[in-house]
Amino acid sequence: MAGGPDKFVMVPVGARGVAITPDEDYFSVKLVAIHVPATGLLGMSKNAPVVWTAITYFAFDGENGRKQLLGLFPLPNDERPQAEGNYRVTGHNVQLTPRIVAQPELTLNFTLASMREKDFLAGILKTASEIATSPVATFVSQIIPGATAVANAVDGAAKAADSVRSSLDELLDGSKLKTLGWDQTTLKLPAEAGMFAYVGGQHTKGALKYEGLEHGLTLNGESVKSPYVVVEVLSEKRRPDWMTLPDIAQAWTRLREARIKRAGVDDAFETFRLTALTSPDLTRADADKLIEGVRLKFALENKGAESGMGDPGDLAEALSFFMGDSVKAMESAAIAVGDPWREEGPFLRAYTSSLGHEGGYVDHPNDRGGPTNKGVTQKTYDAFRRIKKLPEQHVKDITEAEIGEIYHNGYWRPAKCALMPNEAMASLVFDAAINHGPNRALRLLQQAARLAARDCDGKWGPQTAAAVTKAAQDAVGFADDYLLGRERFYRWIVHDDPDQGVFLNGWMNRLAGQRAIAMALLSGAPKGLDTESGLIDGDGADVFTHAADADFSEFADERPKATVAQ
Repeated sequence: MAGGPDKFVMVPVGARGVAITPDEDYFSVKLVAIHVPATGLLGMSKNAPVVWTAITYFAFDGENGRKQLLGLFPLPNDERPQAEGNYRVTGHNVQLTPRIVAQPELTLNFTLASMREKDFLAGILKTASEIATSPVATFVSQIIPGATAVANAVDGAAKAADSVRSSLDELLDGSKLKTLGWDQTTLKLPAEAGMFAYVGGQHTKGALKYEGLEHGLTLNGESVKSPYVVVEVLSEKRRPDWMTLPDIAQAWTRLREARIKRAGVDDAFETFRLTALTSPDLTRADADKLIEGVRLKFALENKGAESGMGDPGDLAEALSFFMGDSVKAMESAAIAVGDPWREEGPFLRAYTSSLGHEGGYVDHPNDRGGPTNKGVTQKTYDAFRRIKKLPEQHVKDITEAEIGEIYHNGYWRPAKCALMPNEAMASLVFDAAINHGPNRALRLLQQAARLAARDCDGKWGPQTAAAVTKAAQDAVGFADDYLLGRERFYRWIVHDDPDQGVFLNGWMNRLAGQRAIAMALLSGAPKGLDTESGLIDGDGADVFTHAADADFSEFADERPKATVAQ
């Protein structure tokens, strides 16, 4: 092109998409279409397009705090393009840039070049192959299977990056490649996603529109004849598999080795923390969760537990327990689908396991609750129907939907089960709330979390939340302490009222069943510190008991539903 390459501009040419939010969404650029005119006598010289891109982003281990992610089109397996007439538009559906967490500022470099078709195989495929196989220069979200492969990949990462850059420089500086246009744009986010064209600045004075492969890019209705590229800027929320990200795997390998050698663990953890915080694949929320998972994994070692831990294993194995969705997130997902007592989630699982202890309709002479159906006493059922503005009726006639709503709104929510540090504790606290009432369940939780006696008031607040989070670092020990507190309470009941002794074996079996459920949910948790042995024993017999009084105070002012499912 006479006068050298054209200075491209990035111009919107279609409907704008959703906003790209920094630190929450993933940013990438997809290649849609390329137009490279034929050249030479009578327009018979066929040219193959070459597109090179680079995203510059902040990274603590980059040069001057910055790193570049490279992308190149075509890929090694792409066929050589075929020319038609004196110009052509070729359609593509290729992710041109790596998928990266959106940062407040991203610099996007873009170059369109062409190569004579007879020279196509001479240099482009060598460079494209190197980029496509590099663990650091292309898609950072790529999956590298197995710890050995990860270790091998990260060991050669620097050499691979140098090789790619050398090949790319050689290609771009070569006489066989002709640069048609270039652009460097600093994107300030948040901004809108959508369709954009890289085109010469002389084409921006008018209505630019991309009208598909048939008409290509048009300016005021006329086809643009000069070189251009149409891309789609994407905004996504889909997250990668954290456990297989090369930079995270490399940082974990270092931490793992430090743990095995028992030297430099603190420094290795700090490197892991910084790597996660600046990883182009992790949002800040995901990075924080990953860092916290690693911190919790090693927290017990600092207390003297897991002295024989040795090799913590690969990242997925080591953090499987800590990296699951929170109880609150799972609860929200179930509620988003429908009623939580109907949809699969932590409440329904806990509800199903606890309801087995409550039996059907009973009216035991020694049961203080009186007539009971599925654990719901007549007193609780009357209170529920008053709140719903419904007439009282016998607890024998309670519906499944009413039972589910009572357990969720009268026990699960008042006992703050969705705020527990893991599903095991949520299940244990819920079962305690059913049997002892939400307030007592929270008091037992505060005691197990080692709060001072004056602070064990059965009310959830910042102090309780912090103590529970800390205690849950020893997840298995915390669960055992909680069950031990319940056992002591049961035995105190019998000591205070010997007539209640007929229920003791059933209560002990209930606790044993709850511990089995909790230990299954904690199967991936660290072994934990030694705790006082529980006194749970029993003869295997179940005793149907009633649920304690529900707490509907939070829902007293709620408007009743129009109907109650039968």
